[in-house]
Amino acid sequence: MAMIYLKEFPDDLHHRMKVQAALEKTTMKDLIIRLVEKYLEEADQRKEG
Repeated sequence: MAMIYLKEFPDDLHHRMKVQAALEKTTMKDLIIRLVEKYLEEADQRKEG
């Protein structure tokens, strides 16, 4: 599995994601993966039009 590091990630966004992950009882990693998967699925649907 690839490792990704983000530089200069906005502090406010990081904090909000951390809080959301805690509310959902998940990890930030799992939350980010889920969001990226959803984004890419929607992008594929737009391409298929």
